[in-house]
Amino acid sequence: MQNSTTEPMDPSKQFCPNSACSARGRIGAGNIGIHSYQPQRSRCRTCKKTFSARRGTMMEGLRTAAELVVIIVILLAYGVDERTVADWQKRAGKHCQQVHHALVEQGKVNTHQVQADEIRAKGRNLVIWMGMAIDASSRLWMAGVVSVRRDRELADPKLNGARRALPSFSCFFVAFFSILSGGLSCRPTSLFPIFLLSGRYLLLLSSLMLV
Repeated sequence: MQNSTTEPMDPSKQFCPNSACSARGRIGAGNIGIHSYQPQRSRCRTCKKTFSARRGTMMEGLRTAAELVVIIVILLAYGVDERTVADWQKRAGKHCQQVHHALVEQGKVNTHQVQADEIRAKGRNLVIWMGMAIDASSRLWMAGVVSVRRDRELADPKLNGARRALPSFSCFFVAFFSILSGGLSCRPTSLFPIFLLSGRYLLLLSSLMLV
């Protein structure tokens, strides 16, 4: 959801919030003009200062879309707490996992290029790695795994998931796939057992950073 405001700008209903401005607090004095529409900012002609349309509201300083903030506040007003939202998140994640298994991991993703990569994420007193494999042409998410260590426990499930998404080939057909990796957390030898189980051969393009 983009950070946008749909309300039209009306300078006649605004006043300058600058405490040092002589026109501060005056509504309809004609000193307020439109500075920009995106993001919405007004400008005081008296003190030459600009200010956000969110100034003095609960949205001030937030980068989240106003529509999303309003939805969350309404949910809280109806008694929905963070434990309920966390439960919804777990339910959605479990369902998405089932959908991914039913639609993606059925060996029907036709591609000649699989991109494997890893992202380092920091939390409170925690560092985790997110490994992913996607179809480089369609950007389809083929596999993903989370681990606290950047090793084969992160790489192998990711590549196994990519293997399950790729179609099976007869032993008379040689399929070449290029694994584009930015610092893959495994040796090239860990790639071959995963794909050779299905009679596939790998054409390794780009540099692989060995560990």
